[in-house]
Amino acid sequence: MKTDSTKQILGFTCHQAIVRSTRAIKILDMDKNVVEETKIWYTKDLGFDFSPNPNMWTEGAVLAIEGRGNSSIAKSIEYRNVSSKDVTAPKKAKLITPEEYKNKMENMMKRFRQNRPGGGQGRAFGMN
Repeated sequence: MKTDSTKQILGFTCHQAIVRSTRAIKILDMDKNVVEETKIWYTKDLGFDFSPNPNMWTEGAVLAIEGRGNSSIAKSIEYRNVSSKDVTAPKKAKLITPEEYKNKMENMMKRFRQNRPGGGQGRAFGMN
Protein backbone atom coordinates (compact mmCIF):
# COMPACT_ATOMS: atom_id res chain seq x y z
CA MET A 1 0.00 0.00 0.00
CA LYS A 2 1.48 3.34 -1.04
CA THR A 3 1.56 6.16 1.49
CA ASP A 4 2.07 9.91 1.14
CA SER A 5 5.37 9.78 3.09
CA THR A 6 8.61 10.72 1.36
CA LYS A 7 12.23 11.06 2.42
CA GLN A 8 15.55 11.80 0.78
CA ILE A 9 17.99 8.92 0.23
CA LEU A 10 21.22 9.68 -1.63
CA GLY A 11 19.66 12.92 -2.89
CA PHE A 12 16.65 11.16 -4.44
CA THR A 13 13.07 11.67 -3.31
CA CYS A 14 11.84 8.27 -2.17
CA HIS A 15 8.20 7.33 -1.69
CA GLN A 16 7.06 4.95 1.03
CA ALA A 17 5.02 1.82 0.53
CA ILE A 18 4.01 -0.54 3.31
CA VAL A 19 3.88 -4.23 2.49
CA ARG A 20 1.97 -6.46 4.89
CA SER A 21 2.54 -10.19 4.96
CA THR A 22 0.93 -12.86 7.08
CA ARG A 23 2.72 -15.96 8.20
CA ALA A 24 1.58 -18.84 10.34
CA ILE A 25 3.59 -19.71 13.43
CA LYS A 26 3.07 -22.28 16.14
CA ILE A 27 3.04 -21.02 19.73
CA LEU A 28 2.48 -23.58 22.48
CA ASP A 29 1.01 -26.04 19.95
CA MET A 30 -1.47 -23.42 18.69
CA ASP A 31 -1.37 -22.05 15.15
CA LYS A 32 -1.27 -18.25 15.09
CA ASN A 33 -1.19 -15.87 12.14
CA VAL A 34 1.28 -13.03 12.52
CA VAL A 35 1.03 -9.91 10.36
CA GLU A 36 4.37 -8.28 9.62
CA GLU A 37 4.86 -4.84 8.07
CA THR A 38 7.80 -3.88 5.88
CA LYS A 39 8.43 -0.30 4.76
CA ILE A 40 9.74 0.06 1.22
CA TRP A 41 11.36 3.34 0.09
CA TYR A 42 11.56 3.66 -3.70
CA THR A 43 12.31 6.35 -6.25
CA LYS A 44 11.27 6.77 -9.87
CA ASP A 45 14.01 9.37 -10.45
CA LEU A 46 16.60 6.81 -11.60
CA GLY A 47 14.65 5.87 -14.72
CA PHE A 48 14.64 2.11 -14.12
CA ASP A 49 13.01 -0.42 -11.82
CA PHE A 50 15.11 -2.37 -9.33
CA SER A 51 14.28 -4.24 -6.16
CA PRO A 52 16.47 -6.44 -3.96
CA ASN A 53 13.26 -8.36 -3.21
CA PRO A 54 11.06 -8.37 -6.34
CA ASN A 55 8.53 -10.66 -4.64
CA MET A 56 7.83 -7.82 -2.25
CA TRP A 57 7.97 -4.71 -4.51
CA THR A 58 8.86 -3.94 -8.14
CA GLU A 59 7.94 -0.29 -8.79
CA GLY A 60 10.80 2.19 -9.16
CA ALA A 61 14.25 1.63 -7.70
CA VAL A 62 14.07 0.46 -4.09
CA LEU A 63 16.70 2.29 -2.02
CA ALA A 64 15.64 1.15 1.47
CA ILE A 65 13.74 -1.68 3.15
CA GLU A 66 12.80 -1.44 6.82
CA GLY A 67 11.38 -4.52 8.49
CA ARG A 68 10.94 -5.88 11.98
CA GLY A 69 14.39 -6.10 13.47
CA ASN A 70 16.32 -5.35 10.27
CA SER A 71 16.79 -2.71 7.63
CA SER A 72 18.78 -2.17 4.46
CA ILE A 73 19.55 1.21 2.93
CA ALA A 74 21.54 2.16 -0.16
CA LYS A 75 24.79 3.91 0.77
CA SER A 76 25.90 4.79 -2.76
CA ILE A 77 24.99 4.37 -6.40
CA GLU A 78 27.58 3.54 -9.05
CA TYR A 79 26.78 3.91 -12.74
CA ARG A 80 28.62 1.54 -15.09
CA ASN A 81 28.11 -0.33 -18.33
CA VAL A 82 26.66 -3.80 -18.00
CA SER A 83 26.63 -6.32 -20.82
CA SER A 84 23.47 -8.25 -21.68
CA LYS A 85 25.38 -11.43 -20.74
CA ASP A 86 25.60 -10.15 -17.15
CA VAL A 87 21.83 -9.86 -16.83
CA THR A 88 20.62 -12.79 -18.93
CA ALA A 89 19.26 -15.83 -17.09
CA PRO A 90 21.20 -19.07 -17.64
CA LYS A 91 19.80 -21.36 -20.35
CA LYS A 92 18.88 -23.96 -17.72
CA ALA A 93 16.92 -21.40 -15.65
CA LYS A 94 13.21 -22.09 -15.16
CA LEU A 95 10.78 -19.24 -14.63
CA ILE A 96 8.47 -19.87 -11.66
CA THR A 97 5.37 -18.09 -10.44
CA PRO A 98 5.21 -16.25 -7.10
CA GLU A 99 3.05 -19.11 -5.78
CA GLU A 100 5.67 -21.72 -6.81
CA TYR A 101 8.37 -19.59 -5.12
CA LYS A 102 6.29 -19.39 -1.92
CA ASN A 103 5.80 -23.18 -1.94
CA LYS A 104 9.53 -23.76 -2.46
CA MET A 105 10.38 -21.47 0.46
CA GLU A 106 7.80 -23.12 2.74
CA ASN A 107 9.13 -26.60 1.88
CA MET A 108 12.70 -25.44 2.52
CA MET A 109 11.68 -24.06 5.94
CA LYS A 110 9.91 -27.35 6.80
CA ARG A 111 13.08 -29.30 5.94
CA PHE A 112 15.16 -26.85 7.97
CA ARG A 113 12.92 -27.25 11.03
CA GLN A 114 12.95 -31.06 10.72
CA ASN A 115 16.75 -31.20 10.45
CA ARG A 116 17.53 -29.12 13.51
CA PRO A 117 18.28 -30.78 16.87
CA GLY A 118 15.12 -32.19 18.36
CA GLY A 119 13.68 -33.10 14.95
CA GLY A 120 11.33 -30.14 14.85
CA GLN A 121 9.44 -31.35 17.91
CA GLY A 122 8.28 -28.84 20.48
CA ARG A 123 9.92 -28.77 23.88
CA ALA A 124 8.02 -28.50 27.13
CA PHE A 125 9.20 -27.03 30.38
CA GLY A 126 7.66 -26.36 33.74
CA MET A 127 8.14 -23.87 36.54
CA ASN A 128 7.55 -24.37 40.23
